[in-house]
Amino acid sequence: MIFLIIQIAFFLLLATLIGIGLGWWFAKNKNNDKFLYDKDVAMIENKRRLDQCHKENAKLRREAKQYKEQLEKVEAQVKMSNDVNLAEKLEVANARIQALMDEVQIRDDMISALEKKQK
Repeated sequence: MIFLIIQIAFFLLLATLIGIGLGWWFAKNKNNDKFLYDKDVAMIENKRRLDQCHKENAKLRREAKQYKEQLEKVEAQVKMSNDVNLAEKLEVANARIQALMDEVQIRDDMISALEKKQK
């Protein structure tokens, strides 16, 4: 009878230790999966932001090109007419182009930073 009680206690202790070990192992692996999932989500988000920056960069470059073409036309008109209003328009166009080029530079910096993160 005592042997049976000792045997039951031994198996209960063994089952408890196995349960604790398995619980610890599953908990440890669950955290790794979450970490990998978070890393994948961050990678996808970075790729989306990178694609968006490329699109915005291309749009800003097109706008800058259009403004440069308009600026050249206005400069030609200013040279021909010596008009003060056209000179003001020229300054406004120059300011727009500079603002667009600043935005392009910011996007280029962001693109290079995102590409470095992705590697």
